[in-house]
Amino acid sequence: MLRSLSALPDELIQKDSHLCLSQALLLFLTGQLPEALMHLQEAKHTASHIGADSAPMLLNQVATLQAYVLFFQGDLASSVALAEQASDQLSEGPLV
Repeated sequence: MLRSLSALPDELIQKDSHLCLSQALLLFLTGQLPEALMHLQEAKHTASHIGADSAPMLLNQVATLQAYVLFFQGDLASSVALAEQASDQLSEGPLV
């Protein structure tokens, strides 16, 4: 799957926050943590273009995966802060 996504033009992936998130997840699962963080930043940036109804859920998923990546990179403080942020968003109500 990662090869299939990597075969797509970078411009296409960078414009689609869900593709960025998918690629970040696959990079995380294959141990490519810095690259995963880069795609998570792109997903965050493009989330503003997907609409108010989908953006909160996507941003929560980005924060959760980012917390995992930071944890595996040894940045426990940032990891916990992001995980708490994602948890707080979930407890505030449905993300749609």
